[in-house]
Amino acid sequence: MKTSKCSSLKYKYDNIIHNPKLWDYYNIDDENSEKFTIDDISNPEKCYIFITKYIAYSQKDNVIFLKYINLLLEDKEDCRFRGYRLCHIVSTFFLGLALFENEYIKKNICRELKKIKVFDTKDILEKEFIFVWFMICMFHDLGYVFERNLNSDEISLDNLNDEKQTLMSFLKEMKEKNGTPSYYNDILENYYKYREGKDHGILGGLSYAKYVLEIRNKKSRDTSLDANEKEKWNKKLTKLYKYVGWCICCHNIWYVRFADSSCKAIMKYINNDLYPLILNNRKDKGKYIDYPIIFQNHPLFFFFCLIDTLEPIKICNSIFDVHHVLSEISFDMSKNEAIHISSQNQSYSRVLLGLNEWLINIEKIDNINYSFKLK
Repeated sequence: MKTSKCSSLKYKYDNIIHNPKLWDYYNIDDENSEKFTIDDISNPEKCYIFITKYIAYSQKDNVIFLKYINLLLEDKEDCRFRGYRLCHIVSTFFLGLALFENEYIKKNICRELKKIKVFDTKDILEKEFIFVWFMICMFHDLGYVFERNLNSDEISLDNLNDEKQTLMSFLKEMKEKNGTPSYYNDILENYYKYREGKDHGILGGLSYAKYVLEIRNKKSRDTSLDANEKEKWNKKLTKLYKYVGWCICCHNIWYVRFADSSCKAIMKYINNDLYPLILNNRKDKGKYIDYPIIFQNHPLFFFFCLIDTLEPIKICNSIFDVHHVLSEISFDMSKNEAIHISSQNQSYSRVLLGLNEWLINIEKIDNINYSFKLK
């Protein structure tokens, strides 16, 4: 795929979408199936079709997941357009695939995937990233059903509360924690209580892991499947599904800094025994030096947190804003561990600079150009 060194996100998305090998893990677009693609990520209905088809082809189309997606399609979050969350999910997927073209990012994430010991050869790791990234992205925000108390005739508020209790009881099954900093294991329940049971990350991650593991167990016992089909659901995948579940569980856990947070916010974290989430103010040459999530240590989780933050549809209030915003933002990933971003959108520029507080140092070069190094 040939692209200019610095090109707009709209250009990058279009290039990826028109090259299914970069995103279509299941080879869905063949002569025996209806063409599987998406031509407008600003359209919630088209994003709904894309998400549900991809999940269906993965055979992970649990009825619970489909209810969640239906509720998100009808949801209108404050100051945003109806179904916007589904557009964000699809955009997150394609933005991650765009940045994965950077060789330094690719090398470190493939190193991480190799550690999970699910995939047999190094040659297939790049393709397997699409599989892992699809699962992280398509499921990562389904927990908003709980955070926003979304209701329908099928899922009432009472049922949501029952479901939350079921999911939190499943946490003890998530013993094989990997891919995220170790202290998350100790603070996850406390953070859930601090959020008063309304955290889309924790509930979304547990929901994903619980129901996908149930699907795997059912498939592995299905006597109607031949040996090759059963191998697609082998027990090694349990570790991978839990890995993805942990990435989703932890992606919405917020940190606070002494310098930038009120005493009230700090005391809430102390009272809930969330000390690992309180960051100090140590700086070197004006830059924070105590970032809790390090790319070299947890490359895929870091990458997901970065992409979920950089995804620009979250700053769009209207469907009509989307293509304009995607045209205003450009990425240059040609340098090894350095990423250059050009933004003519002030709201997006504030998002970039906000990363300084908790994830990575962002250097402001001038009014529209920014850069950061992953090393």
